[in-house]
Amino acid sequence: MEEELLSWYEPLKKRLEKHNGDAIIIMRHAERHPISDPAQHRHAMLTEKGRESSLELGAWLREEEILPSSCLTSPVQRCWETAKLILEGASLELDIKTIPHLGSITPFIQDVEMAEMTFRLMHMQEICNGLLTGEPVPGFTDMGSGLRPLIEILCTNTEEGIALVVTHDFFVASIAGYALQMSFRGDEWIHFLEPMLLLNDGGRLTAWFRGNEALVP
Repeated sequence: MEEELLSWYEPLKKRLEKHNGDAIIIMRHAERHPISDPAQHRHAMLTEKGRESSLELGAWLREEEILPSSCLTSPVQRCWETAKLILEGASLELDIKTIPHLGSITPFIQDVEMAEMTFRLMHMQEICNGLLTGEPVPGFTDMGSGLRPLIEILCTNTEEGIALVVTHDFFVASIAGYALQMSFRGDEWIHFLEPMLLLNDGGRLTAWFRGNEALVP
């Protein structure tokens, strides 16, 4: 497996080894083709490298005995395909459940018209970082209010053991940043296939990301 992926997943493996409860691995989908028209962002497909990396990651998970018992994805095709290839690489046959909340930021929007104006003025990363730092973002609710229904859905739709969740950069940044009080500027933004963990210990959720961890508020 490529060096960058190992630099993320070796520490993840070590953290899982210290945890006895259920866990959710949440990751951004694999590499996609560039998006030239923001209106067509849902249609961007995986590159050949993205498909190969997904298979390699699955094979590594099999080798390290990190085997998911359930799988959730965004309805967007590149997320579903990433999950399918990871499971194929891991020689696992699981039903892949698509969850609309993993592909839409609707729970974060308070005023649709105002949010549409914000989208024209701000990049998604700016919106996410604004919410994470507590800045008012026109048309949007606060980060905690937007995340609560998503986290509840993740916990109620995953089975015991390890769950695999494939979604988009906004959601990985939102959950990790909210729990760990981080923002992600420039090169700090979420990379393709970069994972985070939600660790469940008797109903108490701990977020782990880039070696940092904290209880989810």
